[in-house]
Amino acid sequence: MNTHKPILFASLCLLAPSVMASSVKVGFTGAVSVVDTSDGVDLSLRFAPGQSITGTFTFEDTTPTTGFDNQGVFTGAVTGLDIDIAGYTIGWAPGTNRLETNNDNLNGPFQGDHIRMFNLGFTGAGVNGAALTNVTLGLSDAQNTVFPDDATTQSLTPTYDFTQFETGALFLQFIDPSGIPRLGSLEATLGNFAVVSEPLKYTAVLEQSDLFLNEYDAGDNSDGTFSASSQIAYGTDDLPLFNADFSTDKTVTLRVEAPAGHRFIIDAPDTFSDERSLDLNVGTVADTPFDTGPMTDLVFEDLTGSAPNLTGEFQDQDDGNGDFAIRIVGSFDGPSSFTALEATFQVPDDFDVVQIDNADVFAQLIGQIRENSSGAPLEDPELWLRIEPIPEPSSLALLGLGGLLVYRPRRNTKSVTHS
Repeated sequence: MNTHKPILFASLCLLAPSVMASSVKVGFTGAVSVVDTSDGVDLSLRFAPGQSITGTFTFEDTTPTTGFDNQGVFTGAVTGLDIDIAGYTIGWAPGTNRLETNNDNLNGPFQGDHIRMFNLGFTGAGVNGAALTNVTLGLSDAQNTVFPDDATTQSLTPTYDFTQFETGALFLQFIDPSGIPRLGSLEATLGNFAVVSEPLKYTAVLEQSDLFLNEYDAGDNSDGTFSASSQIAYGTDDLPLFNADFSTDKTVTLRVEAPAGHRFIIDAPDTFSDERSLDLNVGTVADTPFDTGPMTDLVFEDLTGSAPNLTGEFQDQDDGNGDFAIRIVGSFDGPSSFTALEATFQVPDDFDVVQIDNADVFAQLIGQIRENSSGAPLEDPELWLRIEPIPEPSSLALLGLGGLLVYRPRRNTKSVTHS
């Protein structure tokens, strides 16, 4: 008897638009330079010159400007702030803020080409009875190389080369409102500005209504053998944009998850073998073929049943165009359920596509089981791959991995290919 074990394909296929990431995080370091206590609040109980500073700020580079000439004004552009001053932390709080860019302004502490952020929302503990009331942050390029002309001050896209800002400044103000207001301030010198490269992550959520294929083939038993197969597929194109710059994004994480309060159930019948493979794909076109990159991590969240044994890689699709795919394939035994699958891959060094070109974005989760054997034809296993609600604790004793699910098939507009 020759047996082919059942196969489960989980495919995330993404062909995405020419849109660069809109959220930019910039890191910096620095040191406290001045602690001013002359106006009544003694900040020296907490701060001292020379204390080290690390931090980041985040802004949206698609924010429109209301500025003119050589000054850009971007209201609400800043979306994140994280500063540590020798253990004293300042966090982010949403609110109105203002980011300004300026070309060749030689006035004040922010000289030359500079960026200034003020009216920032923040969180921070009080010091010596005084509350933190103001945080202002700026970056300066005295060589005037960041903004080569006035027009470049009117847009935050493309992202500036933050390493060209040689220095920066941080200003904090504390006020004690009891009685006559007392003030205290801190100044710091900053540097080492650079964009923080975070792992690229894309999430696709599949719904029960995304089921578009539930196909069973009983096979041919005329010669005493048959090849029975069942294929189930979920697919959606209701997805966020996939934004990537693979010249700098060298780690990518793909995530497929069930809707909130639901889980994926894999419950192939014993009459079929239980090998399952998972396939996640991202696609675009590069100019030339490239090397492969390994899968570095794979997590099944809230897993019950047998742990998967899977491998994967970031790979060329070998069609001569340098199309790329991210693929996972492998097997696991017995029934299983999980709420999300998350796989992380290393992007090959020689794959450096700056923008994704194609606007067609879709995700597919495809399950297939197959059995070649002699004997009576196998019965339709029905919906052995499904998405269903997670039972309440009081219901767990009444429910198993089996059961029927009412579903609404949807016409598939994407081709499904198996090897």
